[in-house]
Amino acid sequence: MWLAYGLNTKEEIIHVSEVKRGKSALACPYCGGLLTAKKGRVKVHHFAHTSKTCKTAGSYDFYDITQEDFPVEMGLYAYAIRRKQEMETQYIDWQQELAALTESVAAANAEISEAKQFLSDASKPYKNGKRPKNREKNRVILMQLEYFLQTTNADLPHLYAVRHSTFKTYVRVTSENWQNSKVSVSVEHKLRYRTNELWQYERYEHMRFVPERLANLYVILPEYWQNKSRLSQRQDDLASFEREQERFQQFTLYFLEIRTDRDMYHKIGITGRTADDRLKEVAQDARKLGNVEISIKHQVKGYAFLETFFKHKYADYRIDFDTHTEYFMLPADVLKEIETDLNRLEYLSLDRIDKIKVGMQQAKEAGKLIGRPAKEEKAAAFLRKPKSQEIAALLDQGLGVREIQRQTGYSINTVRKVNALRDSYK
Repeated sequence: MWLAYGLNTKEEIIHVSEVKRGKSALACPYCGGLLTAKKGRVKVHHFAHTSKTCKTAGSYDFYDITQEDFPVEMGLYAYAIRRKQEMETQYIDWQQELAALTESVAAANAEISEAKQFLSDASKPYKNGKRPKNREKNRVILMQLEYFLQTTNADLPHLYAVRHSTFKTYVRVTSENWQNSKVSVSVEHKLRYRTNELWQYERYEHMRFVPERLANLYVILPEYWQNKSRLSQRQDDLASFEREQERFQQFTLYFLEIRTDRDMYHKIGITGRTADDRLKEVAQDARKLGNVEISIKHQVKGYAFLETFFKHKYADYRIDFDTHTEYFMLPADVLKEIETDLNRLEYLSLDRIDKIKVGMQQAKEAGKLIGRPAKEEKAAAFLRKPKSQEIAALLDQGLGVREIQRQTGYSINTVRKVNALRDSYK
């Protein structure tokens, strides 16, 4: 995934669109290495490490910078809503998968611990310190299990060789190739065999058996390292997602109007600082267009991915201006379409929502009522309402509360309220 931003000395996030091409003083947010801005005409603009690269932990593209096929037939607002839903869905899916993997690995660890205890008990020496052959073999198998749990490419332990009076019943296990103990092993639970029955099947029919208490390890162990790896990967993905989302939400998408003596241009961009700060830098670049007057038409926080989508959707109206790719000359009908969508998005802007939350919290702390004011509705006025009179008439006919709710479609609480109040105001 391309790296879209770096950090300056103040730990502020700076998007690649805010710097000139070439080596920069920005640092990689993952390893701290210096970054070089790659701003060619073929690949999407991005940062690369100036020296040795690192493996970035980012596993989700919040900015859409690596996407090639955009649904450009969609409007900005519709696309923004869809992308937000995709982000939420991805996060929920990873959370659910993480929960399932965590539960699965925990259950496997519990069963493995129990099996280790069984094998430990079955391999203890006698009081005189001696071990018979079967207990010595059980000890070796316990060591095999310990080694398997420490080494990702180890063979499965030879559980089919475990024998001890502790284990009363055994089940048959089969494998296509016992010489390669990494292959899958099937466990037959339908038939149970007692210890004294095993020798004849093993000797004459070349069958293999494992204590029933240990049989499930042949299901758990082949997937053990895979599930642990997936669990670790999903934990990293979620941590990365949350970290990237927090940074992503700090970016503001801005839409500027640039007027010259003869023409009017527009610029789309994103910034991790305020739009006013970015405006000063844009003004310096735009001097090449002549005398300019620049104003901020829209700014929306939390929708930085729209910059890339905008460039693809309105590519036909882009103008060549040095190395910049964010300047457009837009027809009146297209501009109206853009303004309408950005106006709608401003109501969903994170900074607007944050301000509302802060204001509500301050009002609450000041003892002010939040939400609609509570009004006591007089019973008589309530019962004069047409729906109340309709409910009362049905009650007079002897219909029950539930039946009235089904017939009228009114809420059950409304029907109950009429029933409770009507006798007092007949």
